[in-house]
Amino acid sequence: MIRLAPIAALLCAVVATPAPAQRVVVRSGVNQEIVSKAFDPGDQKIILENIMRTAVFGELDHDTRLYRDGEALLEGLERDEFDIFAMTTVPYLENAHRPIAPSLAMQRGGTKTDRYLLLANAEAGGTAIADFEASDLILLDNGITDMLTMWLDVVLGREGLPPADEFFGVIEKVEKPNEAAIPVYFAQKPLCVISRQNWEMLAKLNPKMSERLVPVAESPDFLPGVLAFRKGMDADVRRRCEASLMRFHETPEGEQILRFGKIEKLLPVLEEDLATAFALRDEHRELFGSDAVAGGAEEPE
Repeated sequence: MIRLAPIAALLCAVVATPAPAQRVVVRSGVNQEIVSKAFDPGDQKIILENIMRTAVFGELDHDTRLYRDGEALLEGLERDEFDIFAMTTVPYLENAHRPIAPSLAMQRGGTKTDRYLLLANAEAGGTAIADFEASDLILLDNGITDMLTMWLDVVLGREGLPPADEFFGVIEKVEKPNEAAIPVYFAQKPLCVISRQNWEMLAKLNPKMSERLVPVAESPDFLPGVLAFRKGMDADVRRRCEASLMRFHETPEGEQILRFGKIEKLLPVLEEDLATAFALRDEHRELFGSDAVAGGAEEPE
């Protein structure tokens, strides 16, 4: 399941009560590509038609606009068509010049950041990343892998090697932690990438894993995505939305919504939370050129 999708689909479920004489309309923009990949049609109906209409705190007027993909969402942003939206971190880094104000992040497993390990079988012989040229790689895909791919590119670039999509052989994406780690444990595959949190869980269940699988590289902590507001949105309405969303997990409706993505609660995005991501982006550009982005795609205009 794509981790950002519950937030992408449920951006505007709460807002503080406005003054009695006026109705406040908060507009949310939803990347339909994210939602459709994460939920079957029945879940989409529940989320987009039922829960979205729930006013958790007082009265609520809202308007939800669906966009076919991230590019269409950004075009709508430029036309001031919505106020609140979600995006993964790399698209935010590439579009930080646009009227985007990152505000909230998801907490999962007690943290709002991700950290990943590139693991190899200790008995296979390779210990440095350069030893694995053309080797197949299993990638734990939680639906937000763009920062992960950027980090792998940078690790390779520091050694004078090409980006991940050129250096490795087949890059296989799997959805479950054991699907990534077990083939490497049994030497069926040479490498896997898994989150530290999932790795510690697997190692606790099977201590031999931590003996046989060794880290080749470890990523810094980075945000997988952000819930953002449109710059220029009414400041008071934004504060109301932020306050309500940060209390969202305290309500039965909010808990139900967040549970779709195994999210505990929403926390403020601090400047230092994005500093690592910007530093990684800058290093990626220094290594591979200003037009390069993770995965070998061209940076959007």
